Amino acid sequence: MIQCVMKYGAEVGPRLILLLGTLLAISGCGGGAPPAPAPISPPLNYTPNGNWLLVGNQPKEQYPIISAALIVSGNQVIASGLMETACGEGIGEYPFYLTGPVAPGGSSQLASIPPDASITISGVLPASGATTWSGTYTDNCGINQSGPFTATVLPALSGTYKGTLQGGSAGQGMTVTFSQGAATSATNGGFTLYYLPLSVTVTITGSPCFTHGTSIAGYSTYYGPSEIYGAGVDGAVLMDNGSQLGFMGSFSAPDESTIDFGLAAPGGACNWNNYGGTLTRQ
Repeated sequence: MIQCVMKYGAEVGPRLILLLGTLLAISGCGGGAPPAPAPISPPLNYTPNGNWLLVGNQPKEQYPIISAALIVSGNQVIASGLMETACGEGIGEYPFYLTGPVAPGGSSQLASIPPDASITISGVLPASGATTWSGTYTDNCGINQSGPFTATVLPALSGTYKGTLQGGSAGQGMTVTFSQGAATSATNGGFTLYYLPLSVTVTITGSPCFTHGTSIAGYSTYYGPSEIYGAGVDGAVLMDNGSQLGFMGSFSAPDESTIDFGLAAPGGACNWNNYGGTLTRQ
């Protein structure tokens, strides 16, 4: 049976407009600190574990844009990703988490339950080391369009981005460094999440509360693991004053030249201060 868990159980709104509201909405979902990430088991039959752009181009505003981390564990394939499409008024961002069995020959169909949820993906898994794979998608959100795709591998996110985030009492100078890791898993409340971990360091200037923070591995008190899923990123950083800040963002695919990034502080000296803006690769 094909299974699906929509990330956070909710849709994410247009770029940046609802980013910070979403961070605040999910800040109370952690409920404890399960074990840190562990290597995927059983051993993989296929090893396409990485980040892929299925269709679209954000700098050229070619929608829909569908991107996903593709992970295989045993005979199950997981696609954890982000769809940017016209659903209702304007362009919205919709995270998804799909799983399905791997059939003989490497084919797989990943669909959400109920069947009228946002996205369906079918295709043949790429061989180890491949840089493309093909299939079809159906975007069930509003425009109900479908078509073939030839996915291309996205470079592992690694680099430094800088900019000014607006929010709180004033704009905050921000430097963020990302480093994408190998596929892993973490368990919380009986659910095992497969994901691509993301190491993050944050340096903030002009804040009265903190100056530096590093990402938290696995589940934290308030947030899920720090991860990258297609063009989307989210997780938490532990700041030098002891507070946890949730982060969420989406980078421009496929060039990764900019990232729309937001931070929220659910507690501490800067309680409920929110920051959002666009950072540029250095």
